[in-house]
Amino acid sequence: MRILIVQTSVNFCGEYIPALGRVEFDRIKLEGETAPLARRMTDTALAFWEGAPYSQLTCVAQLCLLFRDLLLQVPHRTISEAELSSRKKKGDRLARITGYIEEHYYEPLRLSDLAKSEGVTTAYLSHFLRDNLNITFQDYLNITRFEKALQLVGDPGLSLLEICMECGFSDSRYLNKLFVQRFGCSAKEYRAQLERQGSSAQTQPVPAVATGEQILTSAQSLAWLQAHQAAASKEHS
Repeated sequence: MRILIVQTSVNFCGEYIPALGRVEFDRIKLEGETAPLARRMTDTALAFWEGAPYSQLTCVAQLCLLFRDLLLQVPHRTISEAELSSRKKKGDRLARITGYIEEHYYEPLRLSDLAKSEGVTTAYLSHFLRDNLNITFQDYLNITRFEKALQLVGDPGLSLLEICMECGFSDSRYLNKLFVQRFGCSAKEYRAQLERQGSSAQTQPVPAVATGEQILTSAQSLAWLQAHQAAASKEHS
């Protein structure tokens, strides 16, 4: 699966449509009647990656047309300033909490300590995290620790017990359980697979090996977009 993300500033076209930065579209799939929007996104990305003379203007023009079509075809609403301010406060709080977890994941962390630092009750913060992350605090913490463990498991200089301690896991059995859930094998078996692939020679495994995700290079992005466009043209010819 390939994911194409077109991202702009919230101030895009602010002089012409000031409220555009507060528009919220319903969750949709760009298919059927809205399929042309997906093609316009592809054209915008192609203009960006091809880098033809004055391609910046082409990208701006495509983005203007994309937003015009979105506003015409996709249900949406304009968020009030009060709601926007409330969302910003929630976003800032979430960023502080996740940032703290990212910096201290290897330490003993308790939800009550985070709640105290935020000046809220433990029950409130528990519901806040579940509402905004769709998982519990402990699950998020374990995911963060597991992702860090994936970055270390390819280092042959570290034992699995040392990796557990480095990442904040007190029990290697729990780390193995997470590996089985994610990859269907133990941490030891996963490390052996990396060694067979030659990944153990790297100081850190490639993220794509650990998570199944890969950010394409500029050349790879351009090649994929061109192939995608050619296939779409052939399909509609």
